[in-house]
Amino acid sequence: FAYLGVPPLFIGEVTLGLGLVALATTRGARPRGALWTMLGVVIAWAAIRVGLGLGTWELDAARDGMLVFYALFAIVAAGLVLDRPERLRTLISRFGVVVWGLVLVGAPVHFVNRLTDAIPEWPWAEVEMLQTKSGDLLVLLAAAVVYLAARFKKPRPALLVGMIAATLGLMVTSRGGMLGFVLGLGLAWAWRPASVRFGRFAYVTAAVLLVGAAVGSTGVSVYGDSRDLSVGQLVENVLSLGGQSQNSALEGTAEWRLEWWGDIVGYTFGGEHFAAGKGFGVNLASDDGYQVTEDESLRSPHNSHLTVLARGGVPMFLVWLAIQAAWFVAVARSVRAAKRDGLDAWAAFYAVCGAIWLGGHVNASFDVYLEGPMGAVWFWTAFGLALAGTQLQRTHPQLLDGLIPDRSASVAPRAWAWTPDTPPEPAPLAPPRPAAPALPTWDPLPAA
Repeated sequence: FAYLGVPPLFIGEVTLGLGLVALATTRGARPRGALWTMLGVVIAWAAIRVGLGLGTWELDAARDGMLVFYALFAIVAAGLVLDRPERLRTLISRFGVVVWGLVLVGAPVHFVNRLTDAIPEWPWAEVEMLQTKSGDLLVLLAAAVVYLAARFKKPRPALLVGMIAATLGLMVTSRGGMLGFVLGLGLAWAWRPASVRFGRFAYVTAAVLLVGAAVGSTGVSVYGDSRDLSVGQLVENVLSLGGQSQNSALEGTAEWRLEWWGDIVGYTFGGEHFAAGKGFGVNLASDDGYQVTEDESLRSPHNSHLTVLARGGVPMFLVWLAIQAAWFVAVARSVRAAKRDGLDAWAAFYAVCGAIWLGGHVNASFDVYLEGPMGAVWFWTAFGLALAGTQLQRTHPQLLDGLIPDRSASVAPRAWAWTPDTPPEPAPLAPPRPAAPALPTWDPLPAA
């Protein structure tokens, strides 16, 4: 539904505007620190560059600027949670709806789109009303696996089978998404608390792979293009990441991207666009000589980070990288503190956000991911919530108590369990003391 709206205002931009209005009406804490300052500098820098390009490129400049402007979702998410910390508990609990939605809606819609053209298009855009991208779904599926493994939601058998089957099917169609899923789970595994177990997922995955091998051995092309729904296709995707695949289609797209990325590095780090890039509004595919569509709809080099480099220059790109590095360091320190203090729910929360963060970075390195709301909203929301969590963990360590069950029944519950917005009951008043006897008063003028 990213194209829902009245062009050029779509639902993503409308949601961002409403979020900024909501943030402006709060009176609580605001995100502060060097990292937030750097993020604000990049956003302001991009706004100036977009303003300079409006006269030449009109709305194309603003559309390209959303690659950076979507980072405002991080500020909105962090600000609203710091204003009312109990909102973080609510968001974590409601993510279970997203997990079911991925299995019951997201993956089925994706496969239907690849097999048929029956889904109608938006009147103002040549895009189906229901459309998904496999890489975007795989990033969220990595977070969903961690969410269930942490037992924020009870992992029902049907949900496990559907999730893993959808994951393996989506990996066939997206090498970047496949790599993002694996590396996102890797970071989550490193950040997980001791109570998180992935054993059940391993067993179900092995069973699904055996079924997939049997289906793939029939030689039936499920997708009708250069990729089959089979375990062998997964192997081809893995080999293509290292340049060892025998599939000419996979190798061709990899070479096309590498050549374009090499040109971008050349005219920024070693060329005339070092300081300012090419700006926002110019069609990079056409200007760089890599346009492959007749309507020139391709605008970016299928790498969000190199798009920042090409449009903003080397200084903006280095600050962009510094922001991501600072986020990782800050959250990793909070993870270590959570494990040390026995705050398993906090560590599990950071593991979910870490899966989205690293999976999103990897997927953005192979696709147009952070340029649109489908990926950017999730990425920057997880970015902001995790940073807000690093502050709330220090001031409200009991905030997430009870969100995941305690595996050890012998451990007594903490005496400081948190209850949202409920003032402590007043202590009972002491019984009133008996009144002191009245003292005789002296009258200097006695009655006659």
